[in-house]
Amino acid sequence: GSKSGVIGQTEIDYEEGTWDPVPRGASGSSGSWNYSFTGKYTKIGNTVTVTAYGYISNKGSWSGNAILDGLPFPVGLQNSNASIGMYPSAAVDAAMRTCTTAHNDSHCTFRKGSKLDAIEQWTDWVTGYYLTLTVTYFVA
Repeated sequence: GSKSGVIGQTEIDYEEGTWDPVPRGASGSSGSWNYSFTGKYTKIGNTVTVTAYGYISNKGSWSGNAILDGLPFPVGLQNSNASIGMYPSAAVDAAMRTCTTAHNDSHCTFRKGSKLDAIEQWTDWVTGYYLTLTVTYFVA
């Protein structure tokens, strides 16, 4: 009808834009850290889908869990998993990999293992590998 974007008398909460994905370790410091990542997002109601693409050319002085920081909206009450393309890990194994979000976080944490029960460490990552990532999560 004439009210595009409106269902009944309620407007659809729709937004799209770009975000700045930041791959890093959960602790330590940036040092000579260098990366090139781009990201886009779409938010419909309380559902956000983000995509990220890029590579790390220098890991800097980070350590701890491998995370992708800078999600455009904090994660709501429900945790989510991601779909990952090529993954910058030095490990050559048959373990599955994903990136999980947790309540109130602004990042996703990389997990590995046949049950996705182990957290990927920043030291496991190698430079020069490309990462593609799609995460759908819920906001409050």
